Amino acid sequence: MSSAPLTGSHSLFTEHDSQKPIPLLACDNSCTSSTESHKTSQYANTSTWKRGLTNSSDAMSPNSDEDECPFDPPEYPDHLKQFALKNFTFVENIEERLKIMIMQFLKSNIEPTDPNNPKEYPKVLVHHFPPMNKRKRRFIHDIVEYYGMEACTYDPGPNSHVMVIARRGYSKLPAGSMSNRGSLTSVLKREYPEAVKLSNEQPKFVKNPKTDCNVLPVSNISTLSYAQILRGKIT
Repeated sequence: MSSAPLTGSHSLFTEHDSQKPIPLLACDNSCTSSTESHKTSQYANTSTWKRGLTNSSDAMSPNSDEDECPFDPPEYPDHLKQFALKNFTFVENIEERLKIMIMQFLKSNIEPTDPNNPKEYPKVLVHHFPPMNKRKRRFIHDIVEYYGMEACTYDPGPNSHVMVIARRGYSKLPAGSMSNRGSLTSVLKREYPEAVKLSNEQPKFVKNPKTDCNVLPVSNISTLSYAQILRGKIT
């Protein structure tokens, strides 16, 4: 007795009516569970994750502000935001100076400070801000913490000023963004664009009108060791 050879595929037709396909069952809860399991497996695949952001399989807006930040921006407290909105240009200049110090560390990784000694990198950077009132000095003390820096106040009376200390390996830009999109001023520009626009109309921090207003005038940035700073050997 011979039988027809089996093939790899068969048509789903009944024996009584070769033109009628076998009716398919309606989808039940198992279909929904299968879909959810597939979606869960996508999120479980860590190769699609981007550090500090959502799963890369999720569609993100091409103009999203977070697409350049390796980490989420810090949660700045309300009192810092309120001060920055009232003194936006001052805060913007302060953060620009802090960024310059960080970038100097990064630049020295490529271009050593001393060409004759390629292994000589600045371990500590120091910047003296000009004298200012107590509230502004207090703000600098608070904001430098988000940059991994330290701040000290020197001199009494009207000459009181803040010295900021940045250390290689500890100091960093908020959210790890090279464009400093995690800075306080950048966060405020996204959250309160209209308020920031009004704040920008206030007088600039730099007193000399011939000086570039976007960056604080360079005072003495020192490349001293941390021990020298603690001993007070600062020029």
